[in-house]
Order: sequence, then C-alpha cells, then structure tokens
Amino acid sequence: MERLSARTQQAFEELELNVVLSCLAATKKVCQAWPELSGGKPASSKEDWVIRSEMLFFLLHMVNRLAFQSGGSQVMASLQDWVIPRAVRRLVTTSWDRSQAKPGSESLLWKMVNDAIEDLNDAEEEYASCKAFGLEEGKPGVFNNDSLLGRLGHRVERNLGINPDPTLRARLMDTAVDAFVSTKRCVDTALKALTNV
Repeated sequence: MERLSARTQQAFEELELNVVLSCLAATKKVCQAWPELSGGKPASSKEDWVIRSEMLFFLLHMVNRLAFQSGGSQVMASLQDWVIPRAVRRLVTTSWDRSQAKPGSESLLWKMVNDAIEDLNDAEEEYASCKAFGLEEGKPGVFNNDSLLGRLGHRVERNLGINPDPTLRARLMDTAVDAFVSTKRCVDTALKALTNV
C-alpha cells in the first residue's frame, strides 16, 4: 500500500475509530434491550459478541460500498487495506478482558483477530449480494434477507441459532442506521482526504 499523507492518515484513523465506536454504541443499545427481546435474560457474552462483530461487519461493508461508489476499486482497496485490519483488531482487543490473561495469551488474541477477519470475509460475500439497503419505500426492508438491513438481522439470528424475530430485527435496524449515519460522515471525510492529496 502506498504511503498516506498525514491528512489522509488522520482521516483514516478517525474513520476506523468511528466505525468501532459506532459499532460498540449500537451493540450496547441492542444488548440493553436484550432482556425484553429474550424474555428477561441479559445478553450473554456470546450474544454480545455476535451482535458486536456482525455490526462491525455491516459497517465495514458499508464503508466498502461508499468507497467503491465514490472512487472505484482502487479507492475502496485503499480504505480496506488501512481501515479493516485496524478496526477488527481494535474491536477484538476492546472486547477481550486482558485482566485475566495468562502469559503467552497474545497468540490467542491474534487467533481471535484472524478468526474475526475470516468471519468478516464470509459476511462481506453475503452483504455484497444485497441490492437494497432496506429502508426503501414499499419494501419490507429489515424483514427481507435480500436487503442489507435484512441480511444483518438474518446473520445475527443464524449465528445465535434463533428463529426470525421481528422485534430483534427492528432494534438492529434502528441501531445500524444510526451507526451508519455517523460512519458515513467519516467515510466522506476520509474519501475527500484521499482523493484531494
């Protein structure tokens, strides 16, 4: 990857941080509502991780789409190469309680990062097949697995082994849209910095 200007690197750093923070904020909202979604039980660490990682995968896919629409495959590749590995690593390290870590557990951390990147690649293939966002007028959106928001809900349900849940999907949609709006502003700034070097 070519060397980035200081301005572009700063914009990419802000984008990466925004993606992760938006993901964490969205996950927190869904997990806070989990007792009403699941019959009174708080979200388990597995449920939290599935929602957290899937929200990150969704947002990173949206970053890819916006970058491709703005500048084609070369611009998308520049953003992917810089933002994705850092965002995945930050999410994994933020999600991992190091206070209980044993000596030598850094290799476990790297395995978790690599596993998350593999999962991201699988998610990317699924999201790439979607033609609609899911908020288009007259379409079921979040309940249509062929839309991006519907696919997000479907992947969370599938990875948790639960039946389709309209309440969960509506909550995921609300938080995903909020996260996307925040992330889009940073993508626009990063793309402007990249293309105006």
